[in-house]
Amino acid sequence: MDYKDILDGISEEITSLSPEDSMLNLRVYKNNIFNLNIDLFKKNYPAVFSYLGERNFIFFVRKLLMDEGVKSPNINVFIKSFTMFLEKNKGMHKDENLLELSKIDKLWSYNLSEVTVRKGMFKFWSQLIGGHTPVAEINRSEVEIVFSYEVNGSRYLSAK
Repeated sequence: MDYKDILDGISEEITSLSPEDSMLNLRVYKNNIFNLNIDLFKKNYPAVFSYLGERNFIFFVRKLLMDEGVKSPNINVFIKSFTMFLEKNKGMHKDENLLELSKIDKLWSYNLSEVTVRKGMFKFWSQLIGGHTPVAEINRSEVEIVFSYEVNGSRYLSAK
């Protein structure tokens, strides 16, 4: 069941039953939408998921859903806002690594051209994506540009 199917089901549910019945039946759809959002966020922010762990990741996605709400029928518009949400809420997490990992994840997931992060963050991200414990040193006073490029139809990321 994809996002459009869930929205179609919600619309049908709202219009076909009495108001009391509709509200009871919408709980199922609410859970489906929440779980679908979690799955899509995991897919688009894999390093953030790995870095935070499942419970903390779900906390941040749930907070985004509750604070901002889904305002577009295109779920990707909402998912892309995750980095901006983390930036806006730096005081809540106080973790520069989290914010920069989300920037690199977004670069990769949405085929953006480049992002600027602290030097060493790309290696840190690569280690997380590779399933390893990150041991890369982050240089707080220097930056690197992580960029996307293509070779023979395959996409890659690199840093300079």
